[in-house]
Amino acid sequence: RVGVANGGTSKGINVTQLPFEKLSAKAVKADTFNDFPDSLISVGQLADNETVSIFSKEGVSVHKEEDVLITVKNEPLLIGVRDEQGRYRIPLQQHKGQWKPRHASKKARQTLRKANSVYDLPSTEQAIKWMHAVCGYPVKTTLLKAIKAGNYVGWPLLTVKNVTKYYPETTETPKGYLNQTRKNVRSTKPKPFKTANTSQLEGKKVQDIHTQVYEVRETVFTDQTGQFPTQSRSGNKYIMVMVDIDSSGILVEPLKSRKDAELHRAYTSLMTRLNRAGIFPKKHVLDNEISQTMKDYVRDEYKMTVELVPPGCHRRNAAEVAIRNFKAHFLSILAGTADDFPLQLWDKLLPQAEITVNLLRQSNATPNISAYAHMNGPFDYNKMPLAPLGCNVQVHEKADKRGTWAFHSVDGWYVQTSPEHYRTHKCYIKSTKSERLSDTVQFQHKRITNPTVSPKDKLMNAIAACQQALNNATNDKSNNEINMLQAILNKAREQVTGEKMPPDDEQSLPRVQNNKESLQPQNEDRRTTRSMTASLTPEIVASAPTISQPPPRVQRSPQPQALKKRRKRIRVSLPESAPAANTRSKVRQKKRVLEQKRELLRKKPEPKPQRASTLHNPTRNLRSAVRKIQRVENQVHKALAVMDKKSGKMLNYRQLLRHPDYKKDWSLSSANEFGRLANGVGGIKNPTNTIKFVRYEDIPKERRKDVTYGQFVCTVRPEKKEQNRTRFVVGGNKINYPGEVATPTAEMLVAKLLFNSVVSTPGAKFMTMDLSNFYLMTNTSE
Repeated sequence: RVGVANGGTSKGINVTQLPFEKLSAKAVKADTFNDFPDSLISVGQLADNETVSIFSKEGVSVHKEEDVLITVKNEPLLIGVRDEQGRYRIPLQQHKGQWKPRHASKKARQTLRKANSVYDLPSTEQAIKWMHAVCGYPVKTTLLKAIKAGNYVGWPLLTVKNVTKYYPETTETPKGYLNQTRKNVRSTKPKPFKTANTSQLEGKKVQDIHTQVYEVRETVFTDQTGQFPTQSRSGNKYIMVMVDIDSSGILVEPLKSRKDAELHRAYTSLMTRLNRAGIFPKKHVLDNEISQTMKDYVRDEYKMTVELVPPGCHRRNAAEVAIRNFKAHFLSILAGTADDFPLQLWDKLLPQAEITVNLLRQSNATPNISAYAHMNGPFDYNKMPLAPLGCNVQVHEKADKRGTWAFHSVDGWYVQTSPEHYRTHKCYIKSTKSERLSDTVQFQHKRITNPTVSPKDKLMNAIAACQQALNNATNDKSNNEINMLQAILNKAREQVTGEKMPPDDEQSLPRVQNNKESLQPQNEDRRTTRSMTASLTPEIVASAPTISQPPPRVQRSPQPQALKKRRKRIRVSLPESAPAANTRSKVRQKKRVLEQKRELLRKKPEPKPQRASTLHNPTRNLRSAVRKIQRVENQVHKALAVMDKKSGKMLNYRQLLRHPDYKKDWSLSSANEFGRLANGVGGIKNPTNTIKFVRYEDIPKERRKDVTYGQFVCTVRPEKKEQNRTRFVVGGNKINYPGEVATPTAEMLVAKLLFNSVVSTPGAKFMTMDLSNFYLMTNTSE
């Protein structure tokens, strides 16, 4: 029975089968009615047949469930359920005397959002969509130019070929980069034909060299943007934009107001970042409307020359162009954020937006690198992976922070990747309205799925790697580099473990016997006659060397069954007194054999031939060398401790203090280390006073998270006056210091140039110095 629009019901008469071959018999079952000229098919039956029906204003289509992936951008208008009778019902709720559809619950909305992350999209096309969103939705030409310049080295699948083929046409890109069409692009006016002058094109150019001299300008430009439509939760309304001409880098800093105090704070922050990058400008170009206090601050604090642009001529200020470029980039990023992302958090997106815009720009002083690399060095995507800004995330809740039955994740938005941590993302939590750092985050973009690698992709990558290895395989029979590497590894292992490694020549066996060094063996299948039964004399047999033939490593091909082996005959050695052993032919044969044996004894043994696998299979030697390198690295890592001479085990600091044979010596060594770091002990005359002991209550609450850990490292240095050396080291990953903590060192090329200069200079003298306690109480800038 079917309900009709007039309130009545119609009853079916017959049941028929519709001619749909791809559906099951139950799904194509239809009913015929006298009131309707056509047959009716049940949508519920189609759904029970694991199909999805899509209704639109143009028609309806039926698909298999496994072939459909529905992606939605906004919340559903209506949500219904299916009852026990197979009917779809949309629940209603009464509101102010009227019945309205019930709104989707929070659980239903989360289910729709999670639909974008449950499907694995390992294709290259989806990966390029994800990387395009990470880079800030740039224009295709800009992105390709940056990739060709090498700005995205190390980014997965972000190559010129993949971007050219799979560049996505998104709505976020024109939101920020769409400009007015230029004039005379497709002019209808006929252009006069000009004949090119080809007189200077004769001949072929060979080895052309182009040089260009760039004069360092050491100049910066600054300006402020207009007021942002929404005030951030931190109270910021404006953005100060600074552009460095030499690096072409754009630096941004949010502003709460345009007062002098706020301008000084933002300007100090930008200049501090420039100085950390090793850039110290000498000239500053400002807008004509800048205050006198700001000009005096730039001259007195940073000793720079101030220049103002002419009144009303804003194009002379390079910061205006930088503001235009950054606004276009930042608007595209804001258009790609989640639908529920609050605009009050726009200032949280500025640090990563600055990174992505500088990766798209080339340095003026060094055009082959990006502006980001000019200021901060190459960007390591594996260490600092980026994601689309403002997308929904599920942030993992650590076990010690959540309850026993609490959920393992909380909802939030992604705002940036922390540059001070390793693979750690900074997210804004919706429930607590605060920022949180987490290394375990699940991204849920509104229309792009975070690409994952499927087993098929791994197999294809392995096949491609094998093909590349086969194409690059060498046929060099010497393999001098591999042999030298193996010799170095063997020596290093002997120094660490004390084990004697056998040379490679003793480990390898020839696969094929060298016929030049051995006598020709007699054929056992050959028929033996009395004339061939002569034997060698006992003296010759005793002095002849024994030549053993190794078993062949290559399986011999089986002989055909048609050829029958002859029956082996037993050789009978006759005594020398027998008549058959003293014939003229036997005597000549004895002399020949004796001469061959003596010549063999006079010859020096030649080196054994190299194994055939070494000649034609360099990949096998490389794998063996890699395994040896890994073993040596593990042993060297363990060698940071002290080895027990009796047992051969590596003992750390605690084990040395418990060992009866080493307790006294290493207790004295650790006491000397404490005395050196503190106020002295025993015979230490010059303590460094590096460490001071404080109570936990005396540590400020805001600095208690900066407390790090310590560890004792013990080594034996026979060349030092104090051979047993104990050093107290601290964990650097928890040190919170804004300045430089690393010691700058020279490159290997600089050292080689120095040594070559000393060696090649007649009468030159060279001196080196060793600084004691170099890292203790080093003066640092406040």
